[in-house]
Amino acid sequence: PLWPLLLRSVGTHWDVIVGTAAAWAASAAAFFGVSGGLPPVRLRSALALACWPGSFALALVYPDALALAAGAWAAALALRNRPLAAGVLGAVAAFARPNGVLIAIPLLWVGRRSVRGWIGAALPLAAAAMVEAYFWARSDRAAVFFDAQRLWGRGGPRNVPHWIHQI
Repeated sequence: PLWPLLLRSVGTHWDVIVGTAAAWAASAAAFFGVSGGLPPVRLRSALALACWPGSFALALVYPDALALAAGAWAAALALRNRPLAAGVLGAVAAFARPNGVLIAIPLLWVGRRSVRGWIGAALPLAAAAMVEAYFWARSDRAAVFFDAQRLWGRGGPRNVPHWIHQI
């Protein structure tokens, strides 16, 4: 819901300009976040992001660039032993895109030895729960996200045999 809320807040006719500016700024932030990783792999990581097959999405007026930027910076901050700041940015990633919640996995892996690391990893989970609560409150259906995925032909979560077949 972050993207529609952002666009609604700026009003008519400015939504395209603000959306484009946010997408380009987030793309630049993602690039610098990835290149701000560990010193021996900075350039290699940034080049991998630039050559990534889905990198075209970073130039679109979608929240993907914002989620990627927040996730990249969350990872960079986690590697610099700043788990709470990493968790806040991980929460932004989870708020921008549903799959942004997956940043909680590496945040937990890096910060698993401290209480602050566990809290930082829990923040994206809390943001994802808030997104689902938002969808539920707006639609009066707890499974509205999965219903929407099915309507888009994505199937949504299914039983274990289906997942085994896909593997």
